[in-house]
Amino acid sequence: MWLYDVIDQGQDFSVSQWRRLALDAISDILARDKLPIVVGGSGLYIKALVENLPDVDIPQDIDLRKSNKSVSELFNYLKSIDSIKADSLNNSDKNNPRRLIRAIEIAQYPSPRLGEGLRVRYVLIGLTASKEELIKRIKERVRERGLDASYKQKEINIMKKQLVWFKKQPHITWFDIRTCAKLV
Repeated sequence: MWLYDVIDQGQDFSVSQWRRLALDAISDILARDKLPIVVGGSGLYIKALVENLPDVDIPQDIDLRKSNKSVSELFNYLKSIDSIKADSLNNSDKNNPRRLIRAIEIAQYPSPRLGEGLRVRYVLIGLTASKEELIKRIKERVRERGLDASYKQKEINIMKKQLVWFKKQPHITWFDIRTCAKLV
């Protein structure tokens, strides 16, 4: 198992840093004629691994993050420095100050060189279930771990966002978890 427990809790660790470690681990596994299997992760981490995303750690703009600018001020500033990015944002991102600030930080950074996408054939497999089933599993997991109810709602909200993001990805082969359970 690779890249499990590689940083301390609270330590900053960017998707770019993870991507470099993941590509090194995949190269090591392939060099030994083994099949690497990448499991888990958010959509951003998967996208970073398989596509040509910028291979750079773009620093946070601390002054901008402390500035208390309104969402409209942030959006207008982004539009002034990168109108293409601003126009490409969905309504959720246009109204999310954290996303706007990150888009501004990226737009202000000198053009990063693109990293190479994964240079081996790969298959993206997604496991799915009905929203009701997923919510039931989240509730069970929260109860088993003795977490408070507010955590349950946060997990459900993350699940919903991930479902929306993953449904937009064209190259994922989906399997229903009930069907998979019958095969095992």
